[in-house]
Amino acid sequence: MSQKWFKILFLGLDNAGKTSFLLSLENKYSHLHSLRPTKGLYKYEYKILGFEINLLDFGGQKIYREEFFKKPENYIGTDLLFFVIDIQDRRRFAENGEFFEKLLDEFETNDVKPNIIICFHKLDPDLMTDPESYIHDNIQIAERLFKSKSNGRELEFFQTTIYDYSSLARAFSSGLLKIIKDFKKVTETIFADFMNKTNANGVCLLSENALILSDLYDKKSEAQEIIEIIGTNMAQMSQKLIEYNHGIPESIEIKMKGWSFFRTFELEDKDVKEGGMKRFYLIIYSENPKNFDKINELLTNFTLTVANTLKNFLKE
Repeated sequence: MSQKWFKILFLGLDNAGKTSFLLSLENKYSHLHSLRPTKGLYKYEYKILGFEINLLDFGGQKIYREEFFKKPENYIGTDLLFFVIDIQDRRRFAENGEFFEKLLDEFETNDVKPNIIICFHKLDPDLMTDPESYIHDNIQIAERLFKSKSNGRELEFFQTTIYDYSSLARAFSSGLLKIIKDFKKVTETIFADFMNKTNANGVCLLSENALILSDLYDKKSEAQEIIEIIGTNMAQMSQKLIEYNHGIPESIEIKMKGWSFFRTFELEDKDVKEGGMKRFYLIIYSENPKNFDKINELLTNFTLTVANTLKNFLKE
């Protein structure tokens, strides 16, 4: 592995929902009711595929934003930035834009070149499904604002809410895939070979907490959207079954606009470093129902190949 640890920043104004985003991603919903504004810095540490992930959540109040810029070590070495805004609060869009612009100026001065994810947060389902809601205008205004401040840097936008876990997982996973490129390169060839043999439209590997670790899709179908929705929700369902001592569903087939296959596998303790992930999920989608038998025939060996690839990667 060319790089063994990564630095991720979670930034935004106060009340943007940064900490609730992270707590919900860890399924710590009981902490939300007593949540207070972040003061200064809060650190999270994760181990994902043998990588050390250092995630820094900075308080968004003005005093902490000023402190943040006084210490370049806060952001030097950043691999991935999540900039979170309260998409409901249009009154603070300009303030968000000023903070973001200053942040990019500091990045430029100190030669910091992270991948950047913009989360339009608090985009709650009832607002999104209401065609008359003000939220649709807010999304367009905010996207134009951030693009105008980007100074040529590539931005990726996500709509997130704590009431839809899959929205959080998709945003975080997209950022993660940008920095753990080594593993994605290793698996893409295996995924492509399976898709060629079975005519499947997409393959995705999820962690036990529903983060996307690697994926591959064709460009002509709805495979990505279907897999991400099914995958994150099925992974959460599996976790609930485990919590209530009902075991793990090893294999599930879902007929919906074709066939989706959900397969669970686990690595042995000896293959996983302390604190590392053991359980993983594979999701395969084919929009053509006629591919069911071929996928089913090859799925067991494919799962074994992916598991062995994981073992070998974790040994490096």
